[in-house]
Amino acid sequence: MYNDMSMLNDKIPHNPLINSGHLMSVASIYDGFRADRKFENYTRVLSKIIAGRRVGFNNEMCLAELVDCHKNYCLAFILQEKGLIPEDANVEALIEFYTQICNIELTIEDIGVLAGTLANGGLQPETGHRCFNNPDTVKNTLSHMISCGMNTYSGEWAFNMSLPAKSGYSGVTIMIVPNVCGVAVYHPDLDKHRNSIKGKRFLQRFV
Repeated sequence: MYNDMSMLNDKIPHNPLINSGHLMSVASIYDGFRADRKFENYTRVLSKIIAGRRVGFNNEMCLAELVDCHKNYCLAFILQEKGLIPEDANVEALIEFYTQICNIELTIEDIGVLAGTLANGGLQPETGHRCFNNPDTVKNTLSHMISCGMNTYSGEWAFNMSLPAKSGYSGVTIMIVPNVCGVAVYHPDLDKHRNSIKGKRFLQRFV
């Protein structure tokens, strides 16, 4: 599960697609910046990935989630106790930044462009901008997507489809055909794995 506490039993959470791994990843970027500056820098990079389009933000939903994110606080303090995030890290600021990221809003067209950038090895196909300095960034991202991106259905997806994909609880799913194209689909009805039912069906037929 995405927020399973057992994932922290004597382990480093290597999967950034679950909450504990995501929190650890968030703690490692823009170290020393205030939460608002971190978010500003994060959205600036995201805007470059989607060819300069505007990155939206749902402030109302973010504030609502900040009131009721006790499990994420618990995960963050466990990570801190295990030395996986700095001992002097401000957990409240970390949770604020994490929750802001979780409430970014993009159109399905934006997400399709993001998928296209991943399919193009991190080179933005519309602007030609190189979005990531480290050449392993996209490779590592696609590896996580094919192994974990479709939640508890990921193993079956990898066996049958052999392509990196990532679903979201909003009903969005992206799929990457490396060096060919990125695809983004949306339908809000989810199956027991919390993947979009019609999105998954379309991508299977597309392949």
